Amino acid sequence: RGMYKKVHANREPGQEMDPVNKEKFKLLEEIQFEFESKKRVKPKSENGIAPNWMNHYMTLKAFFDRHGTLDGVDAAEGSGQGLQKFLQEQRRTYRTFYKNIGKAGFANLDPSFQEKFTLLQELNFLFEDDKWEKKFAELEEFMQQHGHCRVPQGHPLYNWIRGLRYDYSLMEK
Repeated sequence: RGMYKKVHANREPGQEMDPVNKEKFKLLEEIQFEFESKKRVKPKSENGIAPNWMNHYMTLKAFFDRHGTLDGVDAAEGSGQGLQKFLQEQRRTYRTFYKNIGKAGFANLDPSFQEKFTLLQELNFLFEDDKWEKKFAELEEFMQQHGHCRVPQGHPLYNWIRGLRYDYSLMEK
C-alpha cells in the first residue's frame, strides 16, 4: 500500500508508470488486492464501550473485589502488566479529556467516556497520582544537569516525555 501511494503520489496525471511497478501492480490487481486499507471498526457493546476495555475493567474489578483496593496492581499479578498499561491509559484519557474540558464540559462528552469514568470511580480509582510530580522533579534535575530537556532515547524519562508530547498533540487537534 505504501509503495502504491508513493508511486501514485509522485506521478503527474496521464504520466505512465515505470514498467517494473506497472507489472507489480498488475499482478496485485489480478489477485484483487485492495490498495486502500479499510479502517477496522471496533465492536462496541450496547453501552458504547469496546469489549476489550470491558475485559480489562472486569479484571481490574476482580482484583479490587479480592483486595479491596487497587494498590498493588503490578507485574506480580497474573495480568498485572496489562492492568498497569490499562490504568496508565485511563489516567492519560482523564488528563486529556476530563481535566482539559472541566467539569461543565464533562456532560458533553461521549456517553461511553462518562460511563467509563463512572465505572472506574466505583473502584476508587485514582485518576491522578504522584508519579507525575516525581517524573517532573526528575526532569527538572535533568535540566539543571544538562541545560536542556532533550532526554535521549533509553533514558528512564524518555517514555514519560513521549507520553507528554502525545498528550500535547491531542490537545492541539
